[in-house]
Amino acid sequence: MTTRSCVFACMLWGVAIASGCSDETYKQTLDEAPAADAGTDAPEQDAAPPKDGGSDAEPPKAVRSLQVRNPYGNVAAVDNLLVDGDFEFSDHDGQYGWLSFSNSSFGLLLETGGLCRSGITCGRLTKNRRMLAYAVAANGQAMDLSLWVKPKDGDCNAVAVYAIGCISNDTPVFAQATPSASAPGSDGWCELSARTPAVSEQPCLYLENSSAEDLLIDDAVLSASSGQARLIPPKVGVEQYARIRATAEEARKRRRF
Repeated sequence: MTTRSCVFACMLWGVAIASGCSDETYKQTLDEAPAADAGTDAPEQDAAPPKDGGSDAEPPKAVRSLQVRNPYGNVAAVDNLLVDGDFEFSDHDGQYGWLSFSNSSFGLLLETGGLCRSGITCGRLTKNRRMLAYAVAANGQAMDLSLWVKPKDGDCNAVAVYAIGCISNDTPVFAQATPSASAPGSDGWCELSARTPAVSEQPCLYLENSSAEDLLIDDAVLSASSGQARLIPPKVGVEQYARIRATAEEARKRRRF
């Protein structure tokens, strides 16, 4: 072989080797290329929409309820003639707006918080127990009474409520409060109301629980009325009237001023 042929053959062999190396190097580079970066340059994907609960989904259950209460009770009744219609200023003993009696004990029973209808304090009247609430009389006018009770057994007639005289020894009975409905409302409370004639002495409210269950008493309002009142006093049984007189007499003994 001549020198020129040998040189030409070597050149072809070198080109073939170079071409093979280049293809393998490029293929290896593609095989070893890293995955696409999920950084800021990556295309954003929309988040999967939340699964629709549909009409069969159960509503969330309430853990607690919040109420807004005025600690002074029903302050809208600015003309309330009762000393303490909401029990907010009365306590278990002493000279207060409410007194409570039984055959063997003396002392006001109270409840607090969400159990009450107005304010944050209300009275609890147990079986065979009596209550007396002090008031002042409207000058020469009839008076309207409204009082709310919450019986455990749902009987709005379970409590007897009378407007009576606190001073006279014969303890006159001016009016009896009756419920507007035989069953309580959806909140469990019953409203009792009455209208008294114009009175010439200090009035009081007398309450007596004739049921076997406890009652809550709250939001009592006695206000002057321009309407006409029944002048005939309500009929009261002999035994009940004896308890009314005994309660009024005990209250007079405990008065300090």
